[in-house]
Amino acid sequence: NMSDIIDIILNKGLGSFSYEEKCNLKGKRPTPHLSLEYKEAKTLRKFQLSWYSKFNWLAGSVERNKLFCYICVLFRGENEWSINGIPNIKNLVRKAEKHQISKKHLTNKESFHMLGKNRIEHSISESRRLTAINHNKQVDINRKILARLIDVVCFLGKQELAFRGHRENEGSLNKGNYCEILDLLAKEEQFIREHFCTNSVFKGTSHDIQNDLIHCVTTVLNSHILKELKITNFISIQADETTDVSCQSQMSLIFRYILDNKIEERFIGFFDVSKNKTAVGLSEIIINELSKWNIGKKVVCQTYDGASVMAGEKNGVQSIIQNIYPMAIFIHCYAHQLNLVLLHGAKSIKDVKLFIANLTMFHTFFSRSSKRSSLLREQGFKLPNQCNTRWNY
Repeated sequence: NMSDIIDIILNKGLGSFSYEEKCNLKGKRPTPHLSLEYKEAKTLRKFQLSWYSKFNWLAGSVERNKLFCYICVLFRGENEWSINGIPNIKNLVRKAEKHQISKKHLTNKESFHMLGKNRIEHSISESRRLTAINHNKQVDINRKILARLIDVVCFLGKQELAFRGHRENEGSLNKGNYCEILDLLAKEEQFIREHFCTNSVFKGTSHDIQNDLIHCVTTVLNSHILKELKITNFISIQADETTDVSCQSQMSLIFRYILDNKIEERFIGFFDVSKNKTAVGLSEIIINELSKWNIGKKVVCQTYDGASVMAGEKNGVQSIIQNIYPMAIFIHCYAHQLNLVLLHGAKSIKDVKLFIANLTMFHTFFSRSSKRSSLLREQGFKLPNQCNTRWNY
């Protein structure tokens, strides 16, 4: 019920009205006929409706039977005109003329005329709000794109697949596993497709970005492994030296421990040992890693193959490690023992023996360090030299 707007505003309080409601009140100045009288000598003066026309800000309240300044009621003016009201009409014209030139009334009048109009500060505020919304949308898209890149990195690492191809330009039939998987995802997900088509600064396919993502994933995995190592009480280490497809000697290292009554094996990384394959060089790498992870006191077992450089009782890796960590008992790897049993058993079969001999010579034939490889390169032959991206974590 808006029959007496002045009374409603004063009862509810101006703060209870929203900006839109204030805009609606702007054109609803109440001008009711009031029963106000004033007797002067023998003359009886009564309220005149013409005063509303003379003073376009004058308003009346039937409930309170008083006159108010409608502008000051809306914008907190002088108490006499905005809260208390004028209860009699004695000298009303003179009071109204004085009020309408007051500083407070003029300030409120300016605010009253600007109410509902698009002020510059409102436009700036709205522009900032829209800018923030657009920025947040772009941030959300960027996070989704980065999540897809990380998913691809984790997938390739889990499946032990190489990241890069021989040629990764747009005209290549095979750009490598990383780029090809992203192209496959772009066919089904629009935001990835738009990212590759519109973004010229960051696409996430360069070698540096791939390496950075691998490093980030490695850091997260290492932090998870470190938390587990702090909880467990006993740890065993497993190491083995092998040669990769590029004929580079490297040693793999694994930590094995029990967590929540479950055996866990965590691959720590590959380490280049091509320059020093001695027991001292190999044991130095293991000791450095034990010190890096701060688990030397928890090591109770070490497992290697049966090669003398690893299993030697006097100068082998196991002997050097045990001198530093006495509780690290050496156990000959059961997998290598089974391999030796099968190998020696197979050597009794002539065809298998010839196959193994030829296979061993095949590796020597293509070895980088062999003289035969040098001669073949001088003669123009191209030898296989494949490089895979290795995980180090």
